[in-house]
Amino acid sequence: MLALSLALLTLSACGLTASHRNPGFVDLPGASLLTKGQATTVSIGPMVLRLVASKMDDDPEARALLQGLQGVQVHHYPLEEGSRRAASYLGDMQTSLRVGGWLPVALVRNEGDTVHLLMKGSEQEIVGLVLLVQQPDQAVVVNVMGNLQPEHFAAAMKALEIEAGDSVEVAAS
Repeated sequence: MLALSLALLTLSACGLTASHRNPGFVDLPGASLLTKGQATTVSIGPMVLRLVASKMDDDPEARALLQGLQGVQVHHYPLEEGSRRAASYLGDMQTSLRVGGWLPVALVRNEGDTVHLLMKGSEQEIVGLVLLVQQPDQAVVVNVMGNLQPEHFAAAMKALEIEAGDSVEVAAS
């Protein structure tokens, strides 16, 4: 266990994983209790993001977006069908984030799926985004950290083929 802790500390310090010291970082205490099986976590730090950005010569907007990022975390939790623990946990997490200065941006409810999008900003920039997704069989939390420029969002949404529809509403603050 000590060796694993030292390895993770080393990786975090060298920029391969997202830093918990970043103002846009979101901690997920107790999230492992949600899952019926193995949870999956991916954490990418600034060094990897800049390396990927440097290889994106054909897409300057995507390169600019990646260059502003300092970290990305993705957590996936498989759930038992019909479990209400995820809804309760993600609802509590959304409330906790709001108390911590995160602002709700959007709420999407569609055929049993619920998606919350929150952002955290300083006076000059957006420093973090959190996407909380609950579906009947899984929960996903995506945390993006860095100097996030809204003008890059449209290009990212287009690249990911995301379309805003009637089921998207601006969240009340």
